[in-house]
Order: sequence, then structure tokens, then C-alpha cells
Amino acid sequence: MRVLRRLVLLAAVTGLVAGGTLASSPAFAVAPLLKSKLNGKCADIFMFHQENGASTVTWDCTGNTNQQWRWDGEQIRSNLNGKCLEIYAFNPGDQGSASMWDCDGGINQKWFRNGDEIRSRMNGKCLDILGGRPENGQLLVSWSCNGAASQAWEF
Repeated sequence: MRVLRRLVLLAAVTGLVAGGTLASSPAFAVAPLLKSKLNGKCADIFMFHQENGASTVTWDCTGNTNQQWRWDGEQIRSNLNGKCLEIYAFNPGDQGSASMWDCDGGINQKWFRNGDEIRSRMNGKCLDILGGRPENGQLLVSWSCNGAASQAWEF
């Protein structure tokens, strides 16, 4: 009886310690991927580049930090470096390059969602895969919204 009581006590203490250890471990939430509905590929900071002006492309989804994004309601930030997705050089026309830059609150770094579209607050254009091509390495740009699958995103 005494041995049984000690075993039960030992099991209870072990459970509390294990539960306490698990409960106090930090939880690392992976940021969402920005995935194209055209081809299921992810928005990706090309080659993990860290500098301002780094290009964004589509690539097979790996979940690496260069494909992890945070949406704060207006800005889309990279988990790789905290930089913001922007329309480079405030290009108002079609084919404005979507690149990474230090977040400065500029209108070219502000976006809103319209259904599956991600639109620029600067010009209302959609985040698009250049030419609607499905291969890896296709540049992300802003383009007049036209309902194309290359402008539809899961986030």
C-alpha cells in the first residue's frame, strides 16, 4: 500500500512538473504565408535579401522567414527583417515593383484587402504576379485590378 501511494505521488509530481514545463515554454507562432491562388506559391523576399529595395517574387512555399508576413491592417511586414512591402519609388502606373523597404508610413506602403485582392492605398492597384506566369521567381508588382487569378491571394 505504501509503495502504491508513493508511486501515485511520484506520478502526480511528475505530471505537474512536466505540465508546468510545457506550459511555461514559449509559444512560437509562425506568421502567415501570403499565398497566390494562381499557383499556390508564396510571396517571397528573393534570396533572403535584407537591403532596402529587395525584390519580392513568388516561390514554392517553404515557410522560411523570407515568406512569413504580418498584416497590421495597413502594412504588410516581413518576419525576415521587419521591413514593409511597398510599391517601389511611388510608381503610380502598372508594373510598379513590389519591394521591401524600412517601414516609414508612406502611402506606397499601405494596403487594403478587397475580397481575395490586396490593393495599394496609393493607387488602388492590385498586388499581382507579373505576366500571370506560374513559375518560381516571378516578380510581384502592382497592376490594374482585373480579377485575374494572379491577383488573388490567401493571407
